[in-house]
Order: sequence, then C-alpha cells, then structure tokens
Amino acid sequence: MINIIINKNFQNSFPEHLIGKFCQVTLNHCEETSTDVTVVIDTDAFIQNLNKQYRGIDEATDVLSFDIDHIDPETGRRYLGDIVISAQTVERNAKANGIALIEETRLVIVHGLLHLLGYDHSSPDEEQKMWAEQNNIVELIKETSMNQ
Repeated sequence: MINIIINKNFQNSFPEHLIGKFCQVTLNHCEETSTDVTVVIDTDAFIQNLNKQYRGIDEATDVLSFDIDHIDPETGRRYLGDIVISAQTVERNAKANGIALIEETRLVIVHGLLHLLGYDHSSPDEEQKMWAEQNNIVELIKETSMNQ
C-alpha cells in the first residue's frame, strides 16, 4: 500500500494518482511487491524541522527518507518507511532546472524510494550505482506513461 499525505495547499500541484504511480513503478521495478510506504508532501518549514531534528541540518531540503524496514506481523507486508518531500523546494528546483514540476517530483520520489531500498550516494561507487538505477527507473516511468 502506498500512503500519500499532501498538505492541502499543494494538492493541486502534486496529483496523488501520479505520485502513487511513480512509487508503484519504482517498487515493481525493484521487485518490492508486498511493500508499503508513506509519501508526505509538505512545506519547507515542515521538512526543515525534520532535517534539523534527525540530521542536525537546519535548512530545508527537497526530500528526506526515513527507513523503517519493518514486517507487519498481521499482514506479512514490509513497511519500508516514509518519504517526506518539500513542495516548495521541489517547485524551486524544477524552475531552476528548467523542467516541469511533475518531472522534478518524479525524480525526488524515485530518489527517496531508492534510499529506503538501501541505495546511497556517499561514495563515488555508490553514487554511480544509485544514479544509474534512478535514471533507469525515471525512464521506465516515462515509457509506462507513454503506453497508457
């Protein structure tokens, strides 16, 4: 199950059905079919507070991933964790990169999910693997969208 929580101020800019699709394609590609995750889209202030509390960095960022990796004893489903996205930072980044908001949103969702699945970019080798997988999934989502 993909739980999506969008701050009411951003519901028009971040379509829930597309966010769900980005997550589902990513999870399917990574063979995570019995997996649950939560995506939260909120403000810079909200994510800045989390970033300060959990990472000691007092600034907003585009996406944070909180790895839970717990098996629900009742359902047997794996709960990966939570992805928190700052709508405002994603909007700024999309504008700065000259791309549509939905493209930047797709990228941060894939990026956040890959972190929950164990990918990292703290070394050049890890970064290369993560970026390659991220690019593969983004292209897969684009192809999937074209075929529907």
